Amino acid sequence: MPKLHWPTISIATFISPHRIALLILTILLTACAMSPQTVYIKPELKVPTMPIGHGRPLAVETRDLRHDSTLGTLGGVYKTATLTTDARIEQSITQEAITVLQGWDFVAAPTSLSQPTTDRLTITLKNIEYQHPAVSVGGNVVVKCRVAVRIERSGEIYDGEYLSQRSEQVALMGTVQGNRRLINETVSQALNQIFLDSKLQRFLSR
Repeated sequence: MPKLHWPTISIATFISPHRIALLILTILLTACAMSPQTVYIKPELKVPTMPIGHGRPLAVETRDLRHDSTLGTLGGVYKTATLTTDARIEQSITQEAITVLQGWDFVAAPTSLSQPTTDRLTITLKNIEYQHPAVSVGGNVVVKCRVAVRIERSGEIYDGEYLSQRSEQVALMGTVQGNRRLINETVSQALNQIFLDSKLQRFLSR
């Protein structure tokens, strides 16, 4: 009886090498998306310069009052994949605020480099919240940020609080790049509100 020879069928018979490469890349990107993500906060403040400081010294500091650095989770089947902010968030916000104040003709510096009696501007980061899509497909990622400011100068105090919120539609969930951009845009928007506040500007100019 003759032996039967069954043909050997490889996956390449049906899928081209190019498609195989794309499939592998998709799997790798999905695996990265399932990993915990650290978002490096690098705010960009767009505030016009104005000569209101007249060379006066001003100490600047940022306080992060959140319970921890976790913003939220990616959601869906990735409930354990968390988003957190980096450990230098206070320094990053302080430096960006100093840049703005120097453009306002203040001799601004971190409180650690200032005299105890120097007028002080304190930014308080109260919350950053990340809400993953409520549905499996075609939902919105929502990011909220709440900040406050206190200025102490010559026995007077100015207090203000500001909230920003941004949302973006995603196919399944936020990507690493998309989350980083959206979160930084939301934080920057909240901080911009501080320095664009005309009442704060008038207080500092006195």
